Amino acid sequence: MIGLLPLLGVLLCIIIGINLVPSPTDTPPPVAEPNPQIAIEKADLVNATTINVIASTRDIPEGTAIEFELLGNGEPFLWYDPTTGVAEVANDRIEMNVQRVPNGPLGEDGINYTVLLTTTIDTEAVTQTQELFIPGTLRGEFIDLPEPTATPTPRPSPTPEVSLTPEVTETPAPEAPTEPTFVEVLVGNGGNVRAAPAIDAEVLGQITLGQTVRVLQKNADATWFQVQLEDGVTGWTSATALLPPPDVVAQIPTEGETTTAEQPASPDAPPPPDATTAPPSGDGVVVTVGNGGNVRATPDVTAPVVGQIMLNEQVQVLAKMPTAPGSRCACPTIPSGGQASVHCCPRQRWCSSFQWHRPMLERQMV
Repeated sequence: MIGLLPLLGVLLCIIIGINLVPSPTDTPPPVAEPNPQIAIEKADLVNATTINVIASTRDIPEGTAIEFELLGNGEPFLWYDPTTGVAEVANDRIEMNVQRVPNGPLGEDGINYTVLLTTTIDTEAVTQTQELFIPGTLRGEFIDLPEPTATPTPRPSPTPEVSLTPEVTETPAPEAPTEPTFVEVLVGNGGNVRAAPAIDAEVLGQITLGQTVRVLQKNADATWFQVQLEDGVTGWTSATALLPPPDVVAQIPTEGETTTAEQPASPDAPPPPDATTAPPSGDGVVVTVGNGGNVRATPDVTAPVVGQIMLNEQVQVLAKMPTAPGSRCACPTIPSGGQASVHCCPRQRWCSSFQWHRPMLERQMV
């Protein structure tokens, strides 16, 4: 019995050794092959001459060149400068601002324009396409839109001759159709066009500095103006975005009123009298607004906004902070009798000093 123990130990060692030897059929788990991809996050026309493209990448080596191409209905559209349509991968991302070639062609209405990004990995092409986003305000800068055709004015029918017997009643001539009421205004600042005269209303488009828009009407206190854009979109924009001169504001009909169409006054004609442009009376220094902006309850950028001042409006400055970061102002009077900005409550409020002509403020105030 004692002689069998060594034999059993040897057999046990052999069995353990066999189990530790890897089986020839065991194989390592498969390694996932690279799957290069490009994902376009943004392809927007940001101005008349620039397309901004942002994309993320996966399994594409750093420094790999990604090429841009613009297509119209699937065909190359040579609107851009090819030297600006290349970007290298950095941190799995690319961004490029593709520029329009000088005197490049305009697009055609009804064509679908898309952005194509391409690169090559191990002789395999990696591509991604996305439709080019063209804002309504820039549509006329990218696409050659047809000129609107004038609607012919119907001629009145001739009046029949009147005989002595029997007596014939003359047929009145039909009235000519009335033109829609609007005033053309040059945008003095720029901002959003909304579906309603409220800062939380849906954004329909934008107006930009120097753009000419049709203004159809204003609200009762002239803080919002209804405009019609070139693409036919009609919405409301704030007075601080439009910044119309006071004499032009007087020509714009108020919401709910019925009036005939008016055109902007001649530059040589004197402006009509307007109560909102009369300088305020009382203590203080009368200052012409050089920019425009918010009027706040206290001299602090976080204080509640109680109104606004507009470019070229005359206001009365009552006091300033020791270092002149803000000035207390009272603008032309309103029907309730108190001194205040045209767009704020009848109380004295504070405006930041950059909203006035600073040399005049520092020279006249003590």
